[in-house]
Amino acid sequence: MDSIVLGAPFRFEIQKSQYIVKLDSDEFKKVILSRFETELDSAFLELCVEQCRVQLRDADPDKDPAEVEGRAIAEGLREYNLVFRKKALESLTGLQDQKIKALQSEYAIMHVPVSSFNPQREVQRLFDELQKMASASLASADYIKEATTFIDNQTFDLVIFDLHALLRRYLQLVTSQSLYIFFHEIAGDTRKYPLFTVEVNIQDGTKIIVVESARTKSPDIGTNQTCHQYDAGRHRYRTT
Repeated sequence: MDSIVLGAPFRFEIQKSQYIVKLDSDEFKKVILSRFETELDSAFLELCVEQCRVQLRDADPDKDPAEVEGRAIAEGLREYNLVFRKKALESLTGLQDQKIKALQSEYAIMHVPVSSFNPQREVQRLFDELQKMASASLASADYIKEATTFIDNQTFDLVIFDLHALLRRYLQLVTSQSLYIFFHEIAGDTRKYPLFTVEVNIQDGTKIIVVESARTKSPDIGTNQTCHQYDAGRHRYRTT
């Protein structure tokens, strides 16, 4: 910021996972584990198993009771896990919405970038792991304890915004315009400049993105990188 105020050349790097906003892993675990004490308690699990047991008996009254019981437990646990997946997704998206609203309130902003976070993928991973546990379970009595222990031992990397990823996505859309950083206000000592803009060059990179003032040339930072630069003399945008 000091360089911008002074009109001096500047250069800085943005690395992958360096500037991120993430949800609290422990908070997510706390929320979904609380579900096992309410909507997903042992009574609900037994109800899922019993409903499958009744359906199987009605479908084939002559089937071996032991076989019916085994299938009832397996199918009941699957139904239970499907409900868990739905509740876990509700919890995760709820925490994400809360975090975004908190950011909007803290920084007095109305709009935020589209998040690259995929809550469905995170919840599906949990569902798949619980299904593995369920397939090996011969009884439903201890399943909830096993499931909650497994979840409690997990660490979730819930990154909802990554500046590196956001810039890379943006650069894919930029083809024929100069790039500017816009400030609502920039100040130095006792002077203030409202709606201040700075023309920049950006070097795209899979691991590092370089942002620099348009009048300086950055050293090469590797392969698979693109430099977006505005040619003021010809009034056009160049990609090199």
